[in-house]
Amino acid sequence: MPIAIGVDIGGSHISSAAVNLLTHQTIPGTYHHGEVDSKASKDEIFKRWAAVINLTLQEVEENELLGIGVAMLGPFEYRKGIALFEENDKYEALFQVPVGEEFPKYLLYKDLKLRFLNDASSFGIGGALSTELKDAKNTIAVTLGT
Repeated sequence: MPIAIGVDIGGSHISSAAVNLLTHQTIPGTYHHGEVDSKASKDEIFKRWAAVINLTLQEVEENELLGIGVAMLGPFEYRKGIALFEENDKYEALFQVPVGEEFPKYLLYKDLKLRFLNDASSFGIGGALSTELKDAKNTIAVTLGT
């Protein structure tokens, strides 16, 4: 079964789960959540993110993994995986860090592809793919952020 890891990174938390790409359902036992100090050093931030994601990775077979999709708050250069957090009181230690290149070194499986998407957009995509909405012709996703 093809699997992707879905990750949500917020200003104070990280959540991770494995998703069956055939059914778009979370694989039981793979959801993990943790707190993050967004004012910490780059190394500490990456270690905390990896601690949660690696718990999910331990629950699945490496040969079934297609990659990791990361719902990331902005500002962020999503296609290139570069953090642009400057003067926003969150993750400033990551300013101009190529997260897509540097972060995989902290993961259990180093060769996984990472794809970054805006967190609000990811919420909408996830909602549209959910089994509860599988027969819906249209979906509206509304998010409120700080």
